[in-house]
Amino acid sequence: MLVNYLLISFRNLKKNFGIGIINVLGLAIGVGCVLLITLYVVDELSYDRQWNNHNYIYRVGVDALIGNQDLKTVRTPSILSRTIVAEYPEIQSATRLLHTPNMLVRYGDIVFNEQNFMWVDTNFFDIFPLKVLYGNPKTALKDDHTVVMTLDNAVKFFGNPANALDKIVNYEDGTPYRVSGVVENPSANCHFHYGYAFDVFILGMELARILAE
Repeated sequence: MLVNYLLISFRNLKKNFGIGIINVLGLAIGVGCVLLITLYVVDELSYDRQWNNHNYIYRVGVDALIGNQDLKTVRTPSILSRTIVAEYPEIQSATRLLHTPNMLVRYGDIVFNEQNFMWVDTNFFDIFPLKVLYGNPKTALKDDHTVVMTLDNAVKFFGNPANALDKIVNYEDGTPYRVSGVVENPSANCHFHYGYAFDVFILGMELARILAE
């Protein structure tokens, strides 16, 4: 039966070649568009699914009219994180992130200009539990002047990432930071791209100490 259907289809295509080609191309383009849209939607919906309790994690933004200016941004005042935790009991925890591009980092004679340098609060791992390959995630960011590297950065600076722990790297102004952990490389479907080219340092220093509140 299937063979007969195929024969009839080929005969009709031969008789009406032009219309047949248009129909086939239209069907192919339609199926292709559906597949592309499906892939795009699936990719968009996959963002931040790697976090535990991702349905309960929210990014705070600002949507306000200040004077005559309509302001929409995800940059918020530094003090907001502790304020919302104090005033809204349903919020269990809040953490802050500050991206700083173009930071020189030195280890001995090795110097790199890091493009995705990120400052975070000490409770960062409580909300975003990255897989820590070396070090203890509970203590990695508890002390000031500590730094957690991605795997690629640890290899870049030290060769063997296992050797990175407790090494001292220097910030561009000479400030020393102790390597307290090495985490897995970031995934592409992460809402905040902490290291687009896997160039990221997460510093264990309260943002309140470097931002005016």
